[in-house]
Amino acid sequence: MASHTDIDLKPEEEFVSTLSPELLQKATRELNEKPEWRQRDIQALRDMFTKRPDINFCSDNGFLLRFLRAKKFDYERAFQMLVNYYEIRKQYPGIYNELLPSNIKHIWDNNLQAALPSRDQEGRRIVIFRPGKWDPSEYPVQDLIKANLLTVEKLLEDEETQVNGIVLIGDLKGFRFSHAMHLGPLFAKQVTSIFQPCLWFREVNLFLLQLDSILQNAMPIRIKGMHYVNEPRLFDAVFAVVRPFLKEKLKNRIRIHGSDFTSLHECIPSSSLPADYGGSLPFFTSRQWKDAMLKSDNEFKESSKYGVMDDGEMKEFAETQ
Repeated sequence: MASHTDIDLKPEEEFVSTLSPELLQKATRELNEKPEWRQRDIQALRDMFTKRPDINFCSDNGFLLRFLRAKKFDYERAFQMLVNYYEIRKQYPGIYNELLPSNIKHIWDNNLQAALPSRDQEGRRIVIFRPGKWDPSEYPVQDLIKANLLTVEKLLEDEETQVNGIVLIGDLKGFRFSHAMHLGPLFAKQVTSIFQPCLWFREVNLFLLQLDSILQNAMPIRIKGMHYVNEPRLFDAVFAVVRPFLKEKLKNRIRIHGSDFTSLHECIPSSSLPADYGGSLPFFTSRQWKDAMLKSDNEFKESSKYGVMDDGEMKEFAETQ
């Protein structure tokens, strides 16, 4: 992928979409995308790079189009999300440094997370993550977040997913107090004292909401649903306390299903789900997704070259001009 420093903000070759006619119509209807204006829109976003000379942006057509689609071709909002995308990498070095699939292979070895190979009835990819299978004594919670961020980055390579979005299923079976105690002060700082009596439930919610916040504010992905299953007994009561403090959009997105998957199947058909969740597909495994991700190390190494530059990097860049 080219950076804006390589091409000096000059237009690239015209982007050729792989969307079907039906998905092009959906992109027009829901995302304000107009194929005849697409290249103009991409270039308009690229021209905004000059507002932030401290960021080395990736200028690839397909990459920029993700942000335009995520913000319905509103240039200012798309640019702000693009800036957030790079700034958050600087803000959370513990998550983004050495962010490579090969460095978190253990997440998939232990079947903690994966994108299913199939799509649901609306063409959305399904991502399942199972924090209850996490062993805090073996690796930090940041590895769970890394797996989800890398997965979203990989899914975003596909135009169909950019338009249709994804749904997340958080399986909380086996999640215990010992897990919450390892989530750390990073999460605890961001919660109000109203949750204090229920410490570990507070931390579970905060972990999931922290991940959702990163995905929503800094990743150009359309999250169309977030479903909790197999939650512990008191989770429903605690979530009733949490719910009034959530943004309306997030409230409408989250559903809690318990261990009776009837309501889950009303949102995602059983034909799209593994047998673990009452579906007709084979039991959940991360094996296939792990293989796909491990083949992508070089792609993620390349993307890590872009981002916010410090004073030394900016000076070095200036000297090359």
